[in-house]
Amino acid sequence: MCSSDTTSSGSVAVGGADSLFSYCQALCEKNLRVEEIFRGVLCSTQAYDNFREGLLPDGERSSSSSTHIKQSWQWYEDAVEALPDTAMPSDYQDASGSVGVRGHTTFLGELVFWMINYEFPEKLSCFLLSMRPDTAFEDAFTRSFVTHYGKMSQMLNRCSDFRTTSPRAVHVSVQLFSDQKLAIRMVKEYPLLDVLVICLQRVVEQALIEVTPHGVDASVGVVRVVDIRHRIMTKQCFWPFLSDLNNLLGHRPIAHMLITNDWLRNQFFSFIASCQYMNPLDRRVQSYDGEHGGEEPPYVAGVSCELEVLSVGVWNLLSHLHDPNDEQCISHMMSLVDSARKVLLDWLDKIRFSGVDTMPELMSFHLPVHRLLALYLSHATRVLKMPISRLLPSFEVLSLALAHPLKTQLLYHETMSGLHKNPLFDVQSQVNTYSMMTMGHVHFCADLYLLQLAASHLRPQAVVLQNMHRFSILPHLELANIPCDSSSPAVGQVGSFHLSKENLRMYIFLVHMCFIAAIRTHYGQSSCVVFLCSVVYPAMTPCHEPAMTPCHEPAMTPCHEPAMTPCHEPAMTPCHEPAMTPCHNPAMTPCHNPAMTPCHEPAMTPCHEPAMTPCHNPAMTPCHNPAMTPCHNPAMTPCHNPAMTPCHNPAMTPRQIET
Repeated sequence: MCSSDTTSSGSVAVGGADSLFSYCQALCEKNLRVEEIFRGVLCSTQAYDNFREGLLPDGERSSSSSTHIKQSWQWYEDAVEALPDTAMPSDYQDASGSVGVRGHTTFLGELVFWMINYEFPEKLSCFLLSMRPDTAFEDAFTRSFVTHYGKMSQMLNRCSDFRTTSPRAVHVSVQLFSDQKLAIRMVKEYPLLDVLVICLQRVVEQALIEVTPHGVDASVGVVRVVDIRHRIMTKQCFWPFLSDLNNLLGHRPIAHMLITNDWLRNQFFSFIASCQYMNPLDRRVQSYDGEHGGEEPPYVAGVSCELEVLSVGVWNLLSHLHDPNDEQCISHMMSLVDSARKVLLDWLDKIRFSGVDTMPELMSFHLPVHRLLALYLSHATRVLKMPISRLLPSFEVLSLALAHPLKTQLLYHETMSGLHKNPLFDVQSQVNTYSMMTMGHVHFCADLYLLQLAASHLRPQAVVLQNMHRFSILPHLELANIPCDSSSPAVGQVGSFHLSKENLRMYIFLVHMCFIAAIRTHYGQSSCVVFLCSVVYPAMTPCHEPAMTPCHEPAMTPCHEPAMTPCHEPAMTPCHEPAMTPCHNPAMTPCHNPAMTPCHEPAMTPCHEPAMTPCHNPAMTPCHNPAMTPCHNPAMTPCHNPAMTPCHNPAMTPRQIET
């Protein structure tokens, strides 16, 4: 039967059954005794056997319904054959012997099959979920759903309306897997985690294409990467499985099962590796081949997939590993770091990369394997207080992992400096997504952390030279290449300055080195400073303003430092002076206290009054010193910043200072 015929016949069958299930649910809501009868019949093996044999409740055979039962039984067998279970790998050992469906024994089991086969019709799903308050029925329903889970990947691949079917499927699974005791029992008695991870792999297998990241000959070997323009990626067919895995790993015992099972952990990491180097870009080709006509551009699917994968593989697992004194947490963290390191080395071996980049112009913003290792190392060193030497037996992996994040950083800086402005080249949008506040902690700062680790634990000369070589500034450092005049044409603009090619390259390199030295989201900063930087940095993008010092620059004194000269100090340059760079964020609360007397009121309480809100409040950006001169000094230039709300109380009429 063709897919169109299957879809049309399924729609007719579901449409005809909707009214029946609505009627049954209405009966159950009005009479608890009726609901109890329904639960007993649905879970009874004897009732199901009598139905298959054509027997009446009194044991007599019904001659009038035999033909109809035979025909319906044939339809049932054809449907079961058309929706097979997900094939498990050849090296998988089913110790429990419960993978897949080996025939149904109750009406409930068959109804769960038809629910999945007909893409989770709403009335049937609601009817079955309405009887969940009964513990025995919920247990039987969850067991039936788990045994049929392997059929979901086949159903989602052929479904006609994925955007409608996917939420309906998750609506059922999230209610069944949210109960921790029930979820743990299902994972222990049935290989639910195994089937779920393999379903993820089977879904993305259809979207894999061959990519040669470093010009490797196809006859020697290539790496298979997910194609973000495939239907499975644009419709996000992987999302229901990632959502269920995310829900299950929220339970601490289940997360420990994934970490301690070597086969399962390696299978999950291999799925993450299939997303490595998605949507490769060639910096020499300033064109874009995807016309999306009002729809989301293809790169959005890649960004969404990587974020979903990292949220499951990082945050859910690491949220259970937070005690530095717990040996089990230390052991689990070592297992995760070791698996991530092996997956990265395996990927580098597949692309035949030994440290020499044969195609420097080809790069990708999608490096989930690199970032997975970086985030694991960051959590282990910051939260669990583990030394980096214990996590990495050899720093060779850092020297190999340095090249790809470095190319991503180069393209980022080039784009932010205005070198890629072709409207047909969507790299500008990808750069903005790569560095935006909600994703910078995972993408941008994770790449920087790998570069910082390499700079800290490898030979400094080798790291600096590799950075200089990648940013192409070594030729510009030779005296013979210095131009005799300053008439070189401008190729880029930074702020209000037009720079030549040589100066622009040098500027990009210096900004990049400042990033490595200053932005320490994962490298030695407190959580408070990390939060402030994550808010201030994306909103201000200070590193691209030549006259501005980034707010996270170590050489800069924070605005709440007691030793800092206050903004109201007569000897200090006012806040609106161009030479001074205020480190406050326009989006943050101004530095005045709403309850205080206006700054220029002669009768005002001095700024160091104990009743005033302390100037080291983390939620504010205060700029006054306890030892300062009162704010009403007539000789002082007002400290109004055009970007900020004036520091007087709007509810009061300020008195003018007489000259």
